Amino acid sequence: IDVYCDDVIIGSCKFGTSSGHLAYLYVVFEALRKYNISISPDKSFIAFPSATVLGQMVNSIGMSTIAERLVAITTLQFLYTLKDLEYFIGATGFI
Repeated sequence: IDVYCDDVIIGSCKFGTSSGHLAYLYVVFEALRKYNISISPDKSFIAFPSATVLGQMVNSIGMSTIAERLVAITTLQFLYTLKDLEYFIGATGFI
């Protein structure tokens, strides 16, 4: 069986404390090492105050929808087919 995981996101309320976020990072990195899973240093971002995840901006305040996603949803044409409706429901499911 082949498995592909695109993103791993680790967040905590205790960022920067020795018993907080760094401990979470250690647990995740140990699990990756245990199962011989590698991550690309070029695609790794550690200690960022915000990130865009699934069309949402996530930061210490909470989550908000990014402007590009709002534009895409508000400019959709009238829904004529079941496929159009399925797309709309999928696109608005994260808002």
